[in-house]
Amino acid sequence: MNHEVKILHPAKTENWDNIIHELGGSIFHTANWCEVLSQSYNYKARYFGIFDHDQIVGVVPVMEIDSFITGKRGVSLPFSDYCFALFPDRVDVQAVLSDIADFGKKSGWKSIEFRGLNYPGGNEFVSDSYYVHQIDLKKPFEEVVKTFRRQNRMNIKKAVKNNIRIKIENTREAITKFYQLNCKNKKKNGVPPAPLHFYQKIYEYVISEGLGNIFVAKLADKTISMGMAFQFGDQVLLKYMAQDYQYHQYRPNNLLIHDAIKHYAGSTWKTFCFGRTGMDNEGLCQFKKGWGTNVDVINYYNISLEKKTKTGYMGIYKNNKKYFSKMPLWMLKMVGNIMYKHIG
Repeated sequence: MNHEVKILHPAKTENWDNIIHELGGSIFHTANWCEVLSQSYNYKARYFGIFDHDQIVGVVPVMEIDSFITGKRGVSLPFSDYCFALFPDRVDVQAVLSDIADFGKKSGWKSIEFRGLNYPGGNEFVSDSYYVHQIDLKKPFEEVVKTFRRQNRMNIKKAVKNNIRIKIENTREAITKFYQLNCKNKKKNGVPPAPLHFYQKIYEYVISEGLGNIFVAKLADKTISMGMAFQFGDQVLLKYMAQDYQYHQYRPNNLLIHDAIKHYAGSTWKTFCFGRTGMDNEGLCQFKKGWGTNVDVINYYNISLEKKTKTGYMGIYKNNKKYFSKMPLWMLKMVGNIMYKHIG
């Protein structure tokens, strides 16, 4: 198949999300997510459209990050668990990637990172690997529940017995509350939180546009756990969770996830994804397996476009957890506000 590769901007391309839907894209391929990233961190959209004559038959989404800390580079896509390149059948994948690399070199990129692409160059370019846990929603909800680990079902019953209630609150106020809970969780884990304006853009372009829901666990009138799910095509992604650890013994997360799965089951949705999990995070992997999930592995590929490329910038966070956990919360927020745009 002869192809032509052109740079596109989703917000300026007619029927973009319909095209992405037909190609099997996820929430991360949408124009909405593009706007979240562009407006939150001032990244430049460099989406590579693959054309057969005048028709878009494939897309490789890339954001250009220009950082004095981590260098100028392309990432497909920042702050996205995965973003598979949407290649049509019979396309010369290597030729498309060569076109992208040529553009990157001319633009001064140090590297390109692909998240989830089956890169034809092989494992030598793998920079990281993650597990992805998914539930098959095509089955009736009653059948899905039977696959939950016994301990999960017991914790769900415990939450119900403790009068935990789950609501959907798709409001700006809920976004602010989520951010507050998330900041406390990040401090506990020794990681700076993402800026508030990032979550505000998620509300503006995802939640308020009907592409997501905010699930809230309440004890009386107090919010004790929250989850943010994104939805597009036939896929649901539980993207973010945050909780008040003072109430962990009430097991609100278990009931929240149960009700979120129930909300999407028995409709047009085919999969419920728990997002990526680091392979060294055994506790979280076991928790996600407890929901009867299927497990896949995705690779991140980092392709150097010059001889010397800054790498290992995630160590900025990973190697300083003990210091971050001791910071006052206001200072940790400031670190997140400064650093996140450089990390991607």
